Amino acid sequence: MAKQKVTKPKVPPPVKQPRCVINDATSEKVAEILSRAPSGSLMVQDELVGLFESFERYSSGSSRAFYLNCWNGGPFQKDRVARGSHDPAAEIHVDNLALSILGGIQPDRLARLRDLTSDGLLQRFLPVLMAPAGRGNEYHSVAAAEADYENLLKSINGAPQQNYHFSDDALEVRDRVIDYLHKLEKVDGFSTALVGAIGKLKGYFARICLALEVAAKYDPKWVPENLVFPEWATPEEGKRLCELLKIDPKESLSADLTASTAISRRTAEAAEKVVQQFLLPHIFGLYDIVANGGHDRDMLRSIGDFILAFPKDRLRPSDVTSRVRALRGQPEQKIREWMGRFCAMGWLEPEEEKRGVPPKAWVVQPGLREHFAKRRQEAQDARAEAHAILKAGGSRGRA
Repeated sequence: MAKQKVTKPKVPPPVKQPRCVINDATSEKVAEILSRAPSGSLMVQDELVGLFESFERYSSGSSRAFYLNCWNGGPFQKDRVARGSHDPAAEIHVDNLALSILGGIQPDRLARLRDLTSDGLLQRFLPVLMAPAGRGNEYHSVAAAEADYENLLKSINGAPQQNYHFSDDALEVRDRVIDYLHKLEKVDGFSTALVGAIGKLKGYFARICLALEVAAKYDPKWVPENLVFPEWATPEEGKRLCELLKIDPKESLSADLTASTAISRRTAEAAEKVVQQFLLPHIFGLYDIVANGGHDRDMLRSIGDFILAFPKDRLRPSDVTSRVRALRGQPEQKIREWMGRFCAMGWLEPEEEKRGVPPKAWVVQPGLREHFAKRRQEAQDARAEAHAILKAGGSRGRA
């Protein structure tokens, strides 16, 4: 009697779970991981130089193009040669190609890498120039802060999917930021790489607003204040209704039910400060190091100190060249480029002239020196000390 052949049922492969963090992977593997969920992932690189140098190993440039596309997000199709007719990785569809990259690199080493700005690769990163490390405090506990941050991430990750929009008064702030960045892009003397980085901040502004709004909304430790409830509702009942109906607790319970998905003006103004007071100074510092070895940063400080210490509100080119040593002997066109940067930053205003005629002088914006009173006093003291040293040296020379 012939033995009957028993066919075992095919067991489907286990479903792979989404990944929040990726450490080291090829672009093909990153695409496969991102295809598991539309929420995206974070790639953590201890040294970014390894990632940048890996782009040169592929002559086709497909790996670099893949990471450039990750900045935009959205649907993405990754195709490659199959290992067999049933290779599940031959065609990978990603609903949302959302990948963030976090890592560190030494600025001088970054400056030695070639061709990082031609296609906007470096401009897609938000740089943070670290200050020199301090002594530190071994007795300062960070466990509580780490636990709070972990709980915040878990709360956000468990939040329902929602569409956010700018409130009407937040749109005013958004337009103001876009106008400001557009003005900076038009400043003469900026490198094309720096202009590209400034342009990318227009897209980052909305993302920063979204991050701040969601973090405030889902922070477990946030306690709403000034709640407005109907007379019949206790504070506890009002808070419960706010959570149930997705209403911003700072608004009335009769407010529009979509208020909780509106980015507030307060959030937009906070994002504006992040862009102007934090990100822009770090971006200027990074591209000065990459392109000029730090020369622009020193020049900006010298001119800024001169503007704050100079006793007059009207500045002529001769005033600048006589008091900023590094600009002595420079052509007027170069002087106008540097002063144009301070006009873009809101420090100066070109004196009114005929249309198409370059300004012959600049006026200090009202309130600038009062705002930087401490820095102005330091600049005046430093100039007075330098003058005294030079005068004493001259006197000894004549003796």
